[in-house]
Amino acid sequence: MSRREDGWRSQAALFGENSLNALDRWRMNNARDEEERAQQRQQERNEVEALRVEMGGELTRLRDEIEQQREMQIEVVGTALGEYGDKILDRAEQFTREIQRELFTLVEKRFAELAGRLDAVLPDARSRSTKFASERNESDVIDLPNPLVRKTTLN
Repeated sequence: MSRREDGWRSQAALFGENSLNALDRWRMNNARDEEERAQQRQQERNEVEALRVEMGGELTRLRDEIEQQREMQIEVVGTALGEYGDKILDRAEQFTREIQRELFTLVEKRFAELAGRLDAVLPDARSRSTKFASERNESDVIDLPNPLVRKTTLN
């Protein structure tokens, strides 16, 4: 503070504000206004800082809530996809079994038709064509050994 400011301040403190001249009153009013503005700016800064802290806390809370919702959504979607995938697999297996059953039925039907045609064309073909390896032709006569005769060798 300058010497002039000290002068009007000390005079106002000693003799009261009424003892000041117009210039000193203007200085006093100007100083009061300046102090009020400084206090107001400080109060605004404090309010802004308090709001920043409050907003920071609110943002943190919102981020946590969004993260929880995201995790819950991922879990719900995963569960739904798993259930839907299981249903699709069950349905695909069912279709596969039905198609396999129809195919086997069709193959059996066609095989029976072909076997019937073969029997119609060659009625005895199967009975004659099937032989075991040890069998001989029917025209060959085979003498069987007599089981009652005992073969003994003399020395």
